Amino acid sequence: MTRLDFFLRLREGLKKLPPEEIENAVRYYTEYFDDAGVENEQKVLQELGDPMKIAQQITAEYMVRDLAVYNPPKTAKKGLSAVWIAILAVFASPIALPIAVAIAAVALAMVVAAVAVTFAFFCFVFALILAGIAGFVAGLFMLGVHVPTGICAMGVGLVSAGIGLLLFLPVMWLTKETFSGIARFISKRVVRRKPL
Repeated sequence: MTRLDFFLRLREGLKKLPPEEIENAVRYYTEYFDDAGVENEQKVLQELGDPMKIAQQITAEYMVRDLAVYNPPKTAKKGLSAVWIAILAVFASPIALPIAVAIAAVALAMVVAAVAVTFAFFCFVFALILAGIAGFVAGLFMLGVHVPTGICAMGVGLVSAGIGLLLFLPVMWLTKETFSGIARFISKRVVRRKPL
């Protein structure tokens, strides 16, 4: 094969692409041959291999790039190439699917952990309030038996209930901020942005 044969076959393989893409590819390989020099022409031809395979690779790269800046297909031919891209995406799914599942599992784990921690804080606050009320009521009943013990139990109950009430608002704020943060994280990482 000669340099001329290489370019004829390359152009033949690229005929489905727009003219400017064909010219860019031809210009690139012309410079590649020119840089190597005439004396290394056969070496370059062996190194590059089959020009039809190169044309297939360039065409596939063009389709992926064209799909990245998606414009609805204007012709049936373009729509068919989008179908081929979809088929290639299905074959890529053994790699992409586990990654997507892992990201979803991490997001779910974050939500479950946040719910568990929030529930634990709420349980602690309510336990303090209930223990305080129970201690105060028990202190009232003990007043008849032993006044100092009753007063002490009432005081401990009031302190416990007060601490629980004081912690209630910060726990509510922490809960709100935690779930807002998770929602922001998920919306930034998972929700897709509209194409330009």
